[in-house]
Amino acid sequence: MNIEFLATTTPGLERVAIREVEEITQNKAKVEHRGMITFKGREEDIFRLNYLSKSLHRVLMLLLRDSFSSIRDIYKKVFEINFAEIIRPEQRYAVRAERHGEHSFTSQNVEREVGQAIIDSFKKRKNVRLKVDLENPDLIFRVHVRDKNFWFAVDTTGEDSLHKRGYRIYQHPASLRSTIAYCMVRLSQWNEKESLIDPMCGSGTICIEAGLFASKIPNWFRQNFAFWNLSFLDTDFFVRLKRDIDSKVQVKDLDIQGCDLFEKHVKGAKENANKAGIKVKFFKADATRIPLNYDKIVTNMPYGVRIGSRKIIEKLYKQFILNLYRYNWKKTVVLTARVDLLPIEKIEKRIDITYGKLPASILIIDR
Repeated sequence: MNIEFLATTTPGLERVAIREVEEITQNKAKVEHRGMITFKGREEDIFRLNYLSKSLHRVLMLLLRDSFSSIRDIYKKVFEINFAEIIRPEQRYAVRAERHGEHSFTSQNVEREVGQAIIDSFKKRKNVRLKVDLENPDLIFRVHVRDKNFWFAVDTTGEDSLHKRGYRIYQHPASLRSTIAYCMVRLSQWNEKESLIDPMCGSGTICIEAGLFASKIPNWFRQNFAFWNLSFLDTDFFVRLKRDIDSKVQVKDLDIQGCDLFEKHVKGAKENANKAGIKVKFFKADATRIPLNYDKIVTNMPYGVRIGSRKIIEKLYKQFILNLYRYNWKKTVVLTARVDLLPIEKIEKRIDITYGKLPASILIIDR
């Protein structure tokens, strides 16, 4: 069965997601629009992507891509889908909609229209009225409306995004999203033979994601994948596939280190790494003073939103960059929302991303 997929990722990091998808599926992928990529694959890729991906948030099986002139057009086009091939009569569902652009209707209006189209379509074919469950649905259908186009898909991941890995015991007050951490490691071009440090490690997410990547550790701690409820999938195959993937995991001794100014964060990072099954050296140190003779330096710098005034952040940034250029390293990758405060000599690349509702930038710094 040839399936067209949509997958969501951090807006601005689509190219990293494309690279990972192509590695996992061996199929070409492309940008659909900001924050979303598209590609074709097989049923087994539903399992592989959800279990292996570190850059994606959700894996969606595309059911319909079309244009519209009114919200009633969306209803009519969704109504034509044979939902009997997707959902069983006893299962409950929910519709989640996202809308971008100027429209005479809201996202809630889209959810109601599409939800009614699903009910009417199923009842016409099976003479059964499907039940809606907005709190704990068996299946989630997602609608993305963008200007005069819309995408309609069934969510194979579920309510919780794949960035929720399940290993985070300690919560840093400004924890970095795991998918962004993974993408930063990939952007650094780090490999397992090189040393890597996060000198402002917080709860250790960057270091842990580097270790998971190098050791090929899948999403072990995630149990509630939505694809278990897709009746047309052979879930016994996934059990066998999971066993095969798990058998190839090798937790390696890697030169990955992280430090933080606060002991409580160092302790929390150690707890998170232990839960993830990764070997990382975490220690207490000042990023503006520590020797930075490492192959790759990857860090999420404080923005000042939660930790202090512009003067404090400006001083930290200046001292860190001065310290950085005292040492030998191959590449540094920095995430910040305050690019204007970083006195950097040479930026190889700048990638503007959206992190929550906050615009931020990933800077790749070369010598």
